[in-house]
Amino acid sequence: MAARRGNYDLAAQRLQQSRVLSESVADHLGVAASWANIGVLERMRGRGDAAEAALLRALAIARERDVPWQQSLFLANLVQLKVAQGMHREALRLGEQALHQLQPPAPRDVRAERVLLLELAGARNALGQSAIAQAYAKRALALATEVGDQVMQAIARAALAQVAAATQQPDALALFAAALRDCEQTGQIPRVIYLSAGLARLQRQAGDAAAAQATARHAQELADAARNPSLQAYAAAAQAEAAAALGAIDPALTRLADARLQALGAGDRIGAGHLARERARLGLELGRLDAAGAALLELDAENDTAGDALALAERWRRARGDQAAAAALQARRLELDAQLPAEQRFGAGEAAGL
Repeated sequence: MAARRGNYDLAAQRLQQSRVLSESVADHLGVAASWANIGVLERMRGRGDAAEAALLRALAIARERDVPWQQSLFLANLVQLKVAQGMHREALRLGEQALHQLQPPAPRDVRAERVLLLELAGARNALGQSAIAQAYAKRALALATEVGDQVMQAIARAALAQVAAATQQPDALALFAAALRDCEQTGQIPRVIYLSAGLARLQRQAGDAAAAQATARHAQELADAARNPSLQAYAAAAQAEAAAALGAIDPALTRLADARLQALGAGDRIGAGHLARERARLGLELGRLDAAGAALLELDAENDTAGDALALAERWRRARGDQAAAAALQARRLELDAQLPAEQRFGAGEAAGL
């Protein structure tokens, strides 16, 4: 609960205490769970290497003790990490296999399946596969509704709102605003801050600068209340969108660049990568190609074979009139897309969330 409120320091202290207690009584399942929770927390703090080390340690214990449900859940947590790092293709390679292993006639593990579906939906959506993303998010919503899990229902609705935004559906803004309210009502403060830039972007694109300002202000208030440096990076992304809504495009891009440096200084490499991608997207959308190019250089976008930065680099090349380079990047991207694992197919009722 402390992590959901954004109090990462308190959460870290409690998790270490739990790990030590479990080790003292040889509770191997408890030790594995503690390491997994530490990994999740390190991901939220933006420390990818530490998160992966903790999750792999948890997974090793679960495999050694032959605990299938822990193995499934910890694999799902690893997929979460890859998505947070922007390594969407790697997330799909790891996660689709894990999701397949949870389908009948295998024993049902609804919790791990929900997490996998939502993270894979995010990865598919980031790579432009919105129809698959929507099917996965609807399936996750159905599973969460089936067991009355309000937290996961809110997360699933947020995933559907992100698909709606990516596909420019007319109700995307309303869906996004409602999803953020659901997340806040279920106590998911970090997620609200993470998603606030997306809402502010839709409000900016709708010409509602006042609403974008209010969204950014609320995200900043939540980050300040949590006293959490890792959340400041995501609040800064919402602030940039609000500034751009007022026509202050260059200050918005500078805010993103400054926040990225602050995130790096705090050891938050995940947040820093997120801010670079946000700067590239905003620069491309608003015609600031120099700023977009600088952000793409920080991401080494033209060599990104794991995430979505390659597509941003392709857009940047086209915007600069370098059609040959853009075509080469497109060919590489399509080749990588062809190597992605096939999606999991569900029954018609399941896919529709019925």
